[in-house]
Amino acid sequence: MTKNENPLKFFIHKYFIGLIFSQLLILGTAFCEINNNQCNRFAFEADYLYLQPILENNSIAVPVSNGQHAFNLQPSGPGKSNKFSYSSGYRLGANYRLSLPCWLFENVKLQFTYIPAQNKRTISLASFLESLNPSSSSSILEAERVSKISGVLTSKHFLNYYSGNLSIDFPVFIICPFSLSCQLGLHYVWMDYHHHVRLSTKRNSQFQSGTLREKSHTWGLGPELGFKFIYQMTRLFVLKLDIIGALLIEQSEAHFKMPSLNSSYDHYVGRFDPQKLCKVFPFWETKLRMSHSFSLKSYAVEIELGYDYLSYFCLINRIQFPGNGSGFSADNMLTKVDFQGPYVSVNVSF
Repeated sequence: MTKNENPLKFFIHKYFIGLIFSQLLILGTAFCEINNNQCNRFAFEADYLYLQPILENNSIAVPVSNGQHAFNLQPSGPGKSNKFSYSSGYRLGANYRLSLPCWLFENVKLQFTYIPAQNKRTISLASFLESLNPSSSSSILEAERVSKISGVLTSKHFLNYYSGNLSIDFPVFIICPFSLSCQLGLHYVWMDYHHHVRLSTKRNSQFQSGTLREKSHTWGLGPELGFKFIYQMTRLFVLKLDIIGALLIEQSEAHFKMPSLNSSYDHYVGRFDPQKLCKVFPFWETKLRMSHSFSLKSYAVEIELGYDYLSYFCLINRIQFPGNGSGFSADNMLTKVDFQGPYVSVNVSF
């Protein structure tokens, strides 16, 4: 308490904080009896995931001003992007509790996750430039005067995400009704990403079309460290928070193929197949969930409802062209990928 602070206000403030904390302790302690089912050796879990993939640099077209050559055009408004919608996935796990005193809750866990996703978007071309080259404001698919172009651009991309975890949990402290455990393990990820673009234009009553295809294959492997916080709210309901991080050694491969709309610009485009890159990048996961437990004959069943957020900082490898219309050189661009959304889990132990 400072000199200028009101003693009564200080006392009331500290009193209510202490009161709330003590009520949480009393509430949790009242239901903190150890369930014998928790000592069961084997457990299997199945999660239904409903997550949305979020990609950086996902713009497919940028509005521009009319009447100038494409290489000199400047963006004149927000870009159009092809965002993924929420997609269904699943996560399967198996757990084996070590033959240690039950109150230690030490176990070995193996998990596998699969999330497929795809999305398609079509936009009308009036004064838009294709922006699949994030470092350049010029059009790669079309280098003519944009004011004379009318047509349709269709972007379709899809991904397949796979990950596996092998981890062991051990307690840091158990102060009923709170507990904190540490997770050490190994994290593996594989991402397969494809992006297909088709541009159909009309100029002087003549139709032209062009296509672009991007592919990226990335895998990463590395150690992970996490902490799991548990608050026993009642006998049957538990609030859990997981924070997990990993440092992955990555190898990625990017493919790029794009025919030109106009043969006079063929030297600006071509095929770059493949470009490989090795790098170390971080991974982060935060999971907040509420679980409910009950017994079914000789089995212990736990139903969990939560929200999962995963973040990979460099998971997709894309080929970019560093200069306006410079098709003679290409660089790798690593793109961040996030997944977020709710999930429901069923865990059965015996």
